[in-house]
Amino acid sequence: MAQRRTINGVQDPTIVTTGLVAQLDRLTAPEMVKLWDKHVGGEVRCRSQPQLLRLLLAVRLQDAAGGAGAGRVHKRLLTLATKFAADPSHEPSANLGLRPGIELVRAWKGVAHRVQVLPDGFLWSGRKWASLSVIAREITGTPWSGPAFFKLKRRAAA
Repeated sequence: MAQRRTINGVQDPTIVTTGLVAQLDRLTAPEMVKLWDKHVGGEVRCRSQPQLLRLLLAVRLQDAAGGAGAGRVHKRLLTLATKFAADPSHEPSANLGLRPGIELVRAWKGVAHRVQVLPDGFLWSGRKWASLSVIAREITGTPWSGPAFFKLKRRAAA
């Protein structure tokens, strides 16, 4: 018989996690903190930010249940939680962690498109934009991932 994984003694975490994550939208911040204490444990860094707490709790529950790919999201959410705890008015950067002043260049149909990274977005074609994806869509006329269009995404090792 296969062993079932547990979260603090709760059997079959995939089923438990699915149900808990589905209920998070209906829970208040204090209820989510109780759920955190029961299933995740440790310090809750974002008590004053219910939306962030909801996302972080969902990722932690899925991660504990063996959810794939949660690690990178979890790390980003922990970073955000720490920043929000230190400064509740913190606004995350829209520039993907690129240093302001960097210029991205992408040729498309014979035209070189230059995008300057700003502290709070991007400058392209004389206008400020919040998203590289919107810029890529304007350039190509079709939906694109901005980081993919500007070749910022790492390729998986073969």
